[in-house]
Amino acid sequence: MDAGIVNPRVAVKFKDLGGRILFETRKFPFWAMIASPKMSPSEVESLTKLMLSMNDAPWAKEILSSMEVRGFVPPDPKGYEALREWIK
Repeated sequence: MDAGIVNPRVAVKFKDLGGRILFETRKFPFWAMIASPKMSPSEVESLTKLMLSMNDAPWAKEILSSMEVRGFVPPDPKGYEALREWIK
């Protein structure tokens, strides 16, 4: 294959192996972590705070790396709305 479209994680691996990136789209959230409706609002809030705290925690670097995630951002529907408008 001479060219293709891949998700950002695959693109990074491809580039690390000597591949070339021809074009990148705007950065946007491309996946979400979800919680069971059985979780209480306070449990969801605590878990959200924990996930966000991982961004700067030394103990979390290996965990984030193993998940191939750079960090987490708070949920914000504006990013998805902007993406939808950009795609149109």
